[in-house]
Amino acid sequence: MKKWLQRLGFVTASLLLVFFVWFWLMPNAGHPRTVDQSVERLLETLSGDGLDGIAGCEESDLIGYHLTLGKHIRNEHGLWSGNLRLAISTGHLNAIVPDYASGYILHALWKELRSGNTSKSEVEADEAFNKLLRDGQFDSALASLKR
Repeated sequence: MKKWLQRLGFVTASLLLVFFVWFWLMPNAGHPRTVDQSVERLLETLSGDGLDGIAGCEESDLIGYHLTLGKHIRNEHGLWSGNLRLAISTGHLNAIVPDYASGYILHALWKELRSGNTSKSEVEADEAFNKLLRDGQFDSALASLKR
C-alpha cells in the first residue's frame, strides 16, 4: 500500500509539473506578460473618463471595479486562458487565481494613475511594505513593532 501511495504521489507531482511547464511555455496570443505591460495596455485602451474615475476613487473603492474592469482584465489579458507569466509577475502566490491577479493589476493601474498625486514618502513607504510582503518578512517586522 505504501509503495502505491508513493507512486501516486510521483504521478501527481509529474502531472502538475507538466501542467505548469505547458502553461508557462504556451504562447500567450499577444497577451501582456508583466503587470507593467498590462497597465500600459489599459492606459492605451481605456477612455479618459474611465481612467479619471479610477484615479479619483479611494483605494478601498477599487473592489467596485471587480465585475467590470476586473472582468475585462481577466478576459482580455489572458488570465482565464492560462497566462501564468502575467499572474506570477504580480509577485503574489495567490495571483494564480485570475480574480486575485486582476485585482493586483487594477491596484497597479490605480497607483500609476495617482502617481502624480502621491508624495514621494508615500511611494517609498508603499514600496517598503511590498518588499516586506514579497520577502516574507512582514510577520517578523510586525512582531518587532509589538515589543
